[in-house]
This record gives sequence, structure tokens and C-alpha cells, in this order.
Amino acid sequence: MKKALLVLLALITATTVFANGQKEEKGKSVPAMDPNKMYELNIGCFGDFESIVNAIQATDDWKKTFPNVKLVPQPADYGGHHNRLVTVFAAGDGANTLEYVDFGYIGQFVSMGYLTNLSDKYNAEEVVKNSAKFAVDNARNFEGKLEAMPVDLAPSVIYYNVELAEASGVSQAQMESMQTWDDFYAIAAKLTRDTDGDGAIDQWAIPHPTDISDVPLNGGKGNWFKNGKPFEPKAKFMGALNMVDKVRSNGWDANFGQWSGEWTSGIYKSFVIFPTGAWMLGHLQNWMAPDLAGKIRVAKLPAKEPVASNGGSYITVPTSTPDDLKDVAFKVAAYLASNDNAQKTALKASGAFPVKTTLYKDSIMSEPVEYLGGQKAREIFAELVLKIPANEVTQFDAALLSVWRTAVSNIINGEATVDEAYNAAVKEALVLIQ
Repeated sequence: MKKALLVLLALITATTVFANGQKEEKGKSVPAMDPNKMYELNIGCFGDFESIVNAIQATDDWKKTFPNVKLVPQPADYGGHHNRLVTVFAAGDGANTLEYVDFGYIGQFVSMGYLTNLSDKYNAEEVVKNSAKFAVDNARNFEGKLEAMPVDLAPSVIYYNVELAEASGVSQAQMESMQTWDDFYAIAAKLTRDTDGDGAIDQWAIPHPTDISDVPLNGGKGNWFKNGKPFEPKAKFMGALNMVDKVRSNGWDANFGQWSGEWTSGIYKSFVIFPTGAWMLGHLQNWMAPDLAGKIRVAKLPAKEPVASNGGSYITVPTSTPDDLKDVAFKVAAYLASNDNAQKTALKASGAFPVKTTLYKDSIMSEPVEYLGGQKAREIFAELVLKIPANEVTQFDAALLSVWRTAVSNIINGEATVDEAYNAAVKEALVLIQ
């Protein structure tokens, strides 16, 4: 609770400081990009964005479109990147010319004076006209103005090791036809077993209960409120906590924390299913488990309405970006967010799924994915994206996610019942938002 409260207070303080002295001046003219000038733009990156930026810059289309622009990636890990943004935004100085921002943070940064309004001075609305609406709407401020443009998104799915599943008596057809979470529980029981006959369980259904704790909640991104009340509707959040309790109490998880060494190595033989976002494909094939090529498959969530978002990223132009760089920065951001070449290159480079829905009819979507044994996974992703509803994002999202994580952890550790964990989370949330 103290950690979440400190985060919230820091954000409020940052907002006050920045808004008082660094907010963008309305009506101020911005110099147009000079085609005869060479530009070098720093771009803040996390995850695979460094490799994506480099791959895009290496294409002929980029070189033709921006012969006088060089992007210089400034990479950091996920946490380090976003923690830096909170600090430099508060100071009003030190941000890169362009910054990538994860979906989980966009609600905090929009409407707080940190990001350039891209609707009034630029043609951002035209740029995003073919982008997934739910992703675009998450980047609007309270006046409906765009302060960021989505570059990729990720429907929630499950990846699974088809060889381990079949060795456990569960066919590929069964894995891909689960309709309810009860179906998932029945399969989880079969996948959790002693594979070497020594009397000890050495294969589990999933790595950890937290892997499913956010699945019904759009990956923990947005939709924390209903009618101004946190963690409502209650049935949705109680359902997620009950899932966590069910998995842990039955011993269906390996108790491997995400991104730990045992988790990354466990992909090979310790667990069968990992619920996550479509973006996981890039990590799997590029560095986590390249040797499992042909042995991994993807499937929809085990639900009658298997539609939820689990990730996505935005490109932003901070208000602190110098005026003489803002026009070129916007043009680059627009290219990254809407150009067919940029979107397709990112898909090929890291599996970052395009936000531009007109590409869903492109032949690239029906190409077999070699890593997934020739499965046409992109068709599955596209089908799901088109059904994802808009999420309500707020400046409280990060703090409430922290509260939610505590509730989940208390159930996993046996420190609270589902009812106790939910009630405590609501109480803490009310303190934070008042």
C-alpha cells in the first residue's frame, strides 16, 4: 500500500511541477521540417524496440522517405525506461525527442502536460484513421485530443508446448477448443504430472497463478472502474481471484516467477501453457526459446468470449522536445504508427502485431509462422483484435495494478481468502483515489 501511495503522490507532484512550468504553449508556431537539414533524433526504447527501429531504418522505404533523418535508439529495460520517463517528465527536461510508452503507462502520461497534443497542430487523426479504435481511444486526453499514437497491440492468447501436451494425453485439438475456464482446469489437471516416475511432480500446467490473474482483465491494462467505483463490476474481479485460488490450491502451477531464470528455462520442459499477449511470439523465437521452433502453438483464451487486450505500445512526442524538432518528430512518429512498411517490418522483426487494421487483409497475415509449426497465427490475432472493446484508462491505473498484485499475492501465499483479498483491495483503492 505504501509503495502504491508513494507512486501516486510522485505522479501528482510531477504533474504539478511540469504543468506549472513546462506545459506546451497553445498557439505557438512550430518550424516545419527542413528537407535540406540533417536530423539526428534520439528515441527512447524498451523491449524489442531497439531492434525494431534499426530494422525499419534499414529498409529502402525508410531511406527514401527520410533520407535526412537518423534515429538513435536509447534502450533500457521495461522498468528502467518508464521510471526514467516519470523522472524526466517531472523535471520538464531530459526526455528523448521521441519516446515509446507501454499501454500500462499511457493513462498516466496522457492529460498530464507531458505529451504533445497531436490533434490540433498535426494531422494525427488522419494518421490513425485505420488503427484499431480501442488502442487509439486510450491515447486521448480528457478533451478527446490525441497525445500518442499506437504502434502495436496484442490480444490475449495462450501459447503452449504441443509436444508436452500430447505426451500428457492432451491433443492439439483439445488445447485449441477450450471454451470455458472449466475446460482449462480439466486440462490443467492432466498436464500437471510426474513425468519421470520418481514420485514428484516435475511438469505443471502453467508457470504461476499470476499468469492468469490479469487475463480476464485485459491484461491488467485499464477498466479498473465502473461508475467511478474501483474493482467493479465485482463479479469480474472476484472471478479472476477465484481462478488464481483454484490453480494454486490444486498445485497446477510451477511457482516460477515470470522472467526468472527458472521460468525461461522451464519453457522447455517444466510447464505446458503460458497465457500472455501475442507479443510473446517475438521473445520466444528471438531469444527465449529458439530451439523450440515447430514445437510451440498458439490458441485463443479458454472462454466463450476470448477477447481481451494484453499489451500494446505507443509512440509519443514529449512537450519538452525542442520546437525545431517537433515537426520532424511527428512525421517520424506518424510513419512508425501508420506506414505499411514500418508496421510489417516490426511484425517480421519481433512479432509486434500491427495496429493498422487495413493490413489484416494483407497476404502477410495468412503466411504460415515457421516458429509455430506453420500455424497461421496472425489470422487468429487479427480476428481477436477486431473484437476488442475500448478500455478505460486513467491516471490511477499503475497504482491500482499494484493494489491488485497485492491481492493476488495474498491469495497465492495463503494470507487471505478470495473475499478478504477483494475487500482489502477495494478499501486500499478508495484511499488512493480520494
